Amino acid sequence: MCIRDRYQRRVHGKEEPDEKQSKCPFCKDLVPEATLECPTCQNSIPFCIASGKHMVVDDCGKCPKCNYPALRTYLIRSLEIENVCPMCGEELTGDEIPQLSLEEAVAYLKERKLDFSKKREEEEKTN
Repeated sequence: MCIRDRYQRRVHGKEEPDEKQSKCPFCKDLVPEATLECPTCQNSIPFCIASGKHMVVDDCGKCPKCNYPALRTYLIRSLEIENVCPMCGEELTGDEIPQLSLEEAVAYLKERKLDFSKKREEEEKTN
């Protein structure tokens, strides 16, 4: 069986392309898109309900029904396939997804970070 060279690199761990990076919404350092904790500022970064990538302030949206964060472009793409929120299952259209300003996005993501931190602390107390 022959593995094509372009796949062999991936299978054998050779020359893997670097994971795409985007800015941490809190400290602005570059972080791999799939990383949910910034190694620089140690903040937990909220994730997008449509893509699983961490949130960024310049494409910040949210479901108007459940208030969960989403990268607006990914959520709109998801809604083109099926008109429901991937988190709460409520019917939505792309027109309903707000584009948050930079200031609104930063405030919203800080609020989500605090909610997540409180839940983590509560879980640690019960364990």
